[in-house]
Amino acid sequence: MMVRRDGMMSKQVTSSMVAIAAATGKKIMDLPVETSKTEHLSLSSFTFDPDKREFIAVGEYYKPDDKPFVNKS
Repeated sequence: MMVRRDGMMSKQVTSSMVAIAAATGKKIMDLPVETSKTEHLSLSSFTFDPDKREFIAVGEYYKPDDKPFVNKS
């Protein structure tokens, strides 16, 4: 998982799922974790299920102006 900010002083962050090939070191996937403009995700864990071959992101959703872990999700 990678968390990015628009600028050094920005308080808004975006989370992306990034996969890198171990053999080559090349980035093979870079997908946003959240796509909603009305909610933001505060991730608490991120795992891969090898049986289902899918990634699982667990966390709480908040409104854009809310403070994570202060306001209700």
